[in-house]
Amino acid sequence: MGIPIQVATRRRMRAFGQTLCLSLLLTGCVPNGPTPPPSIERLHIDGSADPTRPILLRWDPIDPGWGRIGVVYRVRARSAPHGTPIWEQTGTKPSIQLPAGLVPTGSPLSITVEVGDGSPRTWSHPRSLTVQSGPDLDGDGIEDRLESRITRTFAPQLRFNRRVSGDTSHQNRDEIFFPTSIRTLERWLHSEWVPQVDPDTGKTSYVMNPWGHPFLTFPAHRSRSPFGHFSDDDDRGTTFTGRPGNERASENRYSDLMRAHAPDGHPIAGRSLPGMHIDGIPENLPGDLPSQCTLYTHVYPISKTTHPTGIREERYGVEYWIFYAQDTAGRLNTGRIGLSGLSIRTGGHIGDWEHVSYEIVRESSSSGREIRLDLVRGVYYGHGHAIDTPRSQIRFVPGTQHPRVYISWGKHASYPAPGIWRNEAPFYDDIFHGNGVTIDTWKTQLLDLGERQAIRAPCAWAAFEGRWGQTDLFGLASSPTGPMQKGSWGSLVSQWTYQQWTQQLGIKLD
Repeated sequence: MGIPIQVATRRRMRAFGQTLCLSLLLTGCVPNGPTPPPSIERLHIDGSADPTRPILLRWDPIDPGWGRIGVVYRVRARSAPHGTPIWEQTGTKPSIQLPAGLVPTGSPLSITVEVGDGSPRTWSHPRSLTVQSGPDLDGDGIEDRLESRITRTFAPQLRFNRRVSGDTSHQNRDEIFFPTSIRTLERWLHSEWVPQVDPDTGKTSYVMNPWGHPFLTFPAHRSRSPFGHFSDDDDRGTTFTGRPGNERASENRYSDLMRAHAPDGHPIAGRSLPGMHIDGIPENLPGDLPSQCTLYTHVYPISKTTHPTGIREERYGVEYWIFYAQDTAGRLNTGRIGLSGLSIRTGGHIGDWEHVSYEIVRESSSSGREIRLDLVRGVYYGHGHAIDTPRSQIRFVPGTQHPRVYISWGKHASYPAPGIWRNEAPFYDDIFHGNGVTIDTWKTQLLDLGERQAIRAPCAWAAFEGRWGQTDLFGLASSPTGPMQKGSWGSLVSQWTYQQWTQQLGIKLD
């Protein structure tokens, strides 16, 4: 393991250059003129990236004290690829909403954001992105509007645990770690102060972020530095620090990890490098408020059949992926073997991707009119288990097609019914009464991940094939990979039937 070395980046060199230019201006050594402003960092879309609808853009604000007459942002929209100007607006806030319908359906829209200051105005290097609408942008054979309707119609109700009286298990606790959007994670990664939950008391306090910024760590491919650089970026660069055997990208912005190059010169995105993972995620981050929950969705085709009656039957799979910044198992129940004075905390890890999947049946008449859209079965995942559950055993929110999902305390495994799994692992219980916080996810944000070959614009991070955290306990409690890297991606794979699961030793349903 090499010792990380802090390396100055172009961003720091640029700040030094600006200070030097100001000193030279005061002494009359250089002609008077505006200093080019710093470029925009972390431009992203908040919500839908469909240009037929309003698009909300956000970016990191520039220090308002930087310029001589104040900071101004310029947002411009052009038709791509020809670059014909369509829309332009300036403002002083680090966000803006573009109107709907700037380009026809199916046409790409290029959006750029620049920072300006001085008179005459001097603009920074533009930060840009391209969005596009269409009937099937991810190319999976399902119209995107149908995908959106399926995910919203069958979005689950997440039900978390609350402590009950009379149970001495260390896992009989109120849930303290809730779903976290990748946008929130990114914000925390670069915050000086972050919220932290005490795993024993459940109390939240703000602490200084021990990392300050994230790293990308992976094994070295050659022995000399610098080992890498950013591509398709503005004026920023990076080097990889440490010694052969463990290299980390220094001074990275998390959203820029997708642009980073490995030591062999090839892009990180879409590659699986042994041991690659994100460093710098603080421990015990609590998650978003329930009302601000975000789920990441994936709809894919299973089969199409036309019956002799002319009825057309289509079957789809829909996945709901949930990210938690922290996973915990609490303390082992050692009192069951007469060692109540022995306190052992184990099994937790930073970063936690969980999901549930459902099979949907859609029937249409010979004229194309939809006559049925139903959920027929589900698969509930957690701890390496996958429980295949028929509709008859799924519990729905009354009067709706929204299935209830019972989330185990701390480990966040998903179950189709509430209860307890005593000694699911040695001296550990999975407790999932579902009697605590509930989240109606159809009332919150659902973001379509797209497909591996066509990832949707707000979810570019899904191409990252490494682990989402720095925990690695010999594979027993390690930070996980992302949704598209799972073996269950695009498949309703299962391990047990519902009946087999209920017969497992230690299962007791409420």
